[in-house]
Amino acid sequence: MKLFYFLLVITTILTVVTGILVFIGYKIYPNKVLFFIIPIIGYFPLIGIIFGHFYKSRALEVFIGHFLFYYNYIILVSIFLLITYLLGRTLNKDLFVFLSNNQKKFYLFLLLFFTSLSIVGRHNFKTLKKEYFKISLNKKTSNSTLRLGFISDVHLNNIFNGDSLNKALKKMANDKVEIVLIGGDFVDNDPHRINDNIKEIISKYKFPKGIYAVLGNHEYYGGIDRSIDFIKESGIKLLRDEVLTINGLNIIGRDDKTNSNRKKLSSLLDGIEKFPLIVLDHNPISIKESLENNVNLHLSGHTHNGQLFPLNHLVDHLNLNGYGHKKIGTTHTIVSSGLGTWMIPYRIKSKTEYMIIDIDYFYNPKPTKS
Repeated sequence: MKLFYFLLVITTILTVVTGILVFIGYKIYPNKVLFFIIPIIGYFPLIGIIFGHFYKSRALEVFIGHFLFYYNYIILVSIFLLITYLLGRTLNKDLFVFLSNNQKKFYLFLLLFFTSLSIVGRHNFKTLKKEYFKISLNKKTSNSTLRLGFISDVHLNNIFNGDSLNKALKKMANDKVEIVLIGGDFVDNDPHRINDNIKEIISKYKFPKGIYAVLGNHEYYGGIDRSIDFIKESGIKLLRDEVLTINGLNIIGRDDKTNSNRKKLSSLLDGIEKFPLIVLDHNPISIKESLENNVNLHLSGHTHNGQLFPLNHLVDHLNLNGYGHKKIGTTHTIVSSGLGTWMIPYRIKSKTEYMIIDIDYFYNPKPTKS
């Protein structure tokens, strides 16, 4: 239900915004074919979401996803035309004379533009890339290492299957990853709608120290109890405001901020040995809290690196780290663009990725009593 209302609000806002842009555009460039059709089709996703809520249809979800991809760039085209008009007014030139005299060429340009976006966006989505980092967690001479695999935002549903997950786990196993961490949104919505046997995929690969995950906002959208059961039944250990200690590393898995009752990071750190600290938290908005608590490494997902240009610039503006590796003070932060995407099987200026992180750190275990 929460996801349904969220989509309804988002698409309503998009429709209103684009309708305003189109109205302005028509006033400055009165071309009915170009402008009148946009606000009409702007209501299609609203209809699709409403019907999709009552009639669980994969075809409707695919349609909505594809539509939102193009809708993003229809807005950009509208903005481009508005800027062109304002620039022409500034230069005292009518830049729309060329468009008016070459309408067929302009339409051909739009067709090629959207076709190219489809090809590039689909390629970026289907191509799995590896990101590698080597990080030292303290100033002392390192005497211990851990090879960590990190993925996030798999978004499993009846559209996005386990193909990317299978490829990523296979590559990480081949690279001798010791432990895999999953940064939330493993499940997109209702886990009962996932077609692939995820447990079978996960069981094919062995990682010496296991596979662990935290929750994301989408696990809550799909029903938190069902999502938790699905993750555990798939063979993944869930860290929900818990601390996992492995070879002198404390890995703190935080519940998603959707849970208003999740514990503060400071309370999770009470009473634990001050070994190097790794925080796994779905939303990078919590990086600030990790900085306040002198965490050595913070891992997040959630942003998808904007997923579509120009949204990547927006997530950079809204977060201390919107994507990639950034050291802030003494804290290393890494944010993944994810394995899956939200509804739309396309990426522009974003990539489908898995991360391998070689961690060097100093560990001086207490001598065991004989």
